[in-house]
Amino acid sequence: MSYSLNIKGKENPKDKQLVKLEMVFFQTGYARVSKVLDVTGAMKDWDNETQTFKSKGTEAAAKNKLLLDMKMQYLRVVEEWEATNQSWSPVQWSHSLDNTKAIKRDEPKVITVDKWLQDYIEACRKTERVKNGNILTCSQNAKHLHYFRLQLDRFTIEQYGKSFSTYFFQDITEQFVKDYVSYLEKEGMKNGNKSGLCTKLRMLRGVCSNARKVDVPGAKISQFTCVKEKMVWDNVIPKTIPFSVFQQIENIDRDYFTAEEQFYLDLYLFSFYAGGMGDKDVCYLTWECISDDMLIYERMKTRKQAKMVLTDKALNIINKYKDKSYGHFVFPIFQEKHVTEKQKDSRIATIQRKVNAVLDRVRGMIMFKDRITWYSARGTFITKMDEAGFSTLTIAEFAGNSVQAIQKHYFKNTKRDEIRRTINNLI
Repeated sequence: MSYSLNIKGKENPKDKQLVKLEMVFFQTGYARVSKVLDVTGAMKDWDNETQTFKSKGTEAAAKNKLLLDMKMQYLRVVEEWEATNQSWSPVQWSHSLDNTKAIKRDEPKVITVDKWLQDYIEACRKTERVKNGNILTCSQNAKHLHYFRLQLDRFTIEQYGKSFSTYFFQDITEQFVKDYVSYLEKEGMKNGNKSGLCTKLRMLRGVCSNARKVDVPGAKISQFTCVKEKMVWDNVIPKTIPFSVFQQIENIDRDYFTAEEQFYLDLYLFSFYAGGMGDKDVCYLTWECISDDMLIYERMKTRKQAKMVLTDKALNIINKYKDKSYGHFVFPIFQEKHVTEKQKDSRIATIQRKVNAVLDRVRGMIMFKDRITWYSARGTFITKMDEAGFSTLTIAEFAGNSVQAIQKHYFKNTKRDEIRRTINNLI
């Protein structure tokens, strides 16, 4: 019996500059089966003959390694099938490594919500993705789901006197959802907050939705209709500051700051100059993301790609620290000792605290009443570009966001006093 496995690339219909990669499964006597891969890159860098990215650099090497590892895993599966004379088809082969384990016909499909959630969390921990030349895991998602699972157990014990481990998907009824909402609202009243009601309801619905997709008996989402208004995100108040305040920060007397504090101040300014780049994106920024006077990177928070012109002020800050940075990172955030993702995340948390501490001191010096955080650079840049007349679509590309997110989460009218005076003069 003859079989083969190849990786083919073609233009991504959504963005012709990017390549859309597919793994093609073939077996004699069957039609070929294609599976789209969650790996992409520049179309010009892909070589169909070698089935690799031909560009040099850490990011291309990481992607090539990831593709090779995936291909080898699939080949090992079919080699085992062939060794045991097992009948198989290309469709079975293409699904053999899906995160959700295939369930044999003679095995019961019924599974508790807790067991399904534990398996899903474990799959999250093992999931790897390539971001700007860095191989990352979904460990943070796994961590959030782990705490969510523990809280569900506290809820069922307090509300029903039963462990969450005894619940099946058919037990996640409309009444269960209503009781969970009531429980969270009471918790929020005691703690003076909303107890993450919207987020946790969305997480529970997501668990039911994902289980339904793989035909787990009893899994459905219709029971959430009764609380749909509770799952609407609250209006977000942007952390944007007026551009005039940002200019004061730019021009502040640096004699009052140590060299280390000036570095933290530069990180904040760079976020603005680089298109409102997020704090974590700044920390993880690599040299591979800079090409032809452009900053092109995939955001750490989402799968959105940002494309921003490399401004002179951003370049000046990059050049200021390029001799101090470690490895392929642009800024001296990480050191040789920061090896694991957990160590890097801990380092970023420390940097975030220090940047915000410097900004808090700056706020006092310029006598600005509202709190300034590192993340305010993003909203300030977006608002300034809007006021300058750039289209929302262009701004969204600069910042690596959807148009809807730009309008909802970041834009803020910072010229109310000026508008008030203009209207008063008009009328």
